Amino acid sequence: AAESGPGPAKLQDLTLLLYSLAIMREHKAALAHTAAAQLASMLTLPQQQQQQQSTEAAPSLRGPMLPSRMGAGLPPAFRKHALQVAAALLAAQAERQESPLMAVLPPEARALAIEQWRASVNKRAATKPNRYQRDVAETARRMGLTVRLGAVTPDGVACPDVLVGLPDNPAAKFALELVGVHNTASNSTRILGDAALKYRLLQARGYVVVPISCLEWDKLGRERDQLSKMLYLQSKIDKRLGGGGSSGSEGNGNGNGESSNESSIRNGNGNSHGDSAADETGEQQQQHVAAGGFAGGSAVNS
Repeated sequence: AAESGPGPAKLQDLTLLLYSLAIMREHKAALAHTAAAQLASMLTLPQQQQQQQSTEAAPSLRGPMLPSRMGAGLPPAFRKHALQVAAALLAAQAERQESPLMAVLPPEARALAIEQWRASVNKRAATKPNRYQRDVAETARRMGLTVRLGAVTPDGVACPDVLVGLPDNPAAKFALELVGVHNTASNSTRILGDAALKYRLLQARGYVVVPISCLEWDKLGRERDQLSKMLYLQSKIDKRLGGGGSSGSEGNGNGNGESSNESSIRNGNGNSHGDSAADETGEQQQQHVAAGGFAGGSAVNS
């Protein structure tokens, strides 16, 4: 008997592939278009069947879609992996690219994915801050900075670990982001995955991302040496402002006093600090998204 070819791709395989390609900035890759088309075909047929049943129903039973029924015509498996779809959509939007999902995915599926993403961000914002967040926040307060924990971007798509403002520059928004072994490459400080995406989302909305290494923070001690912590935090903020702080190397061997995390952000290796969208004001970003955002009332209004 002839060998059978590979079976059809599973929904979770397609969403993971689309997520991975988006993290790698391969939004226009042929593989991304193929995966998007296959995912759309999986979602379109059940929706057509649902619409036909709705048309045949009595008029009294038809009405506006309630929030709890959003995505009722989509396969149940889609809800489990909708966050990866949202990540692919948001990653492309943050980089001024158009995800192939925008052209082929049903509007209801896009809306559901973004709403689930926002719900996950709100849940994260409501979570009790960990010891690093509390310690960094307390240090920033001692420096006279304004501090917020549990803050969410106006469009609800990202939650900075610690949001900081400068008294003499209230318009500036600094997202102090904790970097641990769970969001870096093995034996490296290169930021990957969800953390890389989060940085892009924050930067595209006008936030200045300041990476704070948990390992470096632990070396400063806990309660005893507050001065060292304040100097460390000030140097990190100064570097993101381009205001010097180049004396002394932080062990990355790049010769400019930046940590590998900061260098990767500045040079675009994982979190492109130089994206054009990052230079927009919040109002400009809102206008951009309004012109080509998500359908179904779930445009990302940043």
